[in-house]
Amino acid sequence: MKNNKAVGYVRVSSKEQVEGTSPETQKAAIEKYADDNGWNLNHIYSDLGISGAEMEKREGLLQLLADATNGKFEIMICDVIDRFGRDARDILNNRHHLATCGGESTG
Repeated sequence: MKNNKAVGYVRVSSKEQVEGTSPETQKAAIEKYADDNGWNLNHIYSDLGISGAEMEKREGLLQLLADATNGKFEIMICDVIDRFGRDARDILNNRHHLATCGGESTG
């Protein structure tokens, strides 16, 4: 079994988005993915009811990026990629941040 330290990230921006991409659905998928790969899932960060465009309000993502900078995990799992950023540029910038910290993202 691998000993990679993994974390997850979930976000829903509105009540309308909860159906099909609820926090619980995302968390279950992240837990399963980590388990299937033999990774130690240490934490799941979340931003609930926050638009992807409001980066300064996304405390969960900001903490995840800070923890990546501090080397607290090796792998970040996100069930639905558009939860990780509001558009392709945002997603790529966040992914680049993880990569420069020596981690990787998957999901």
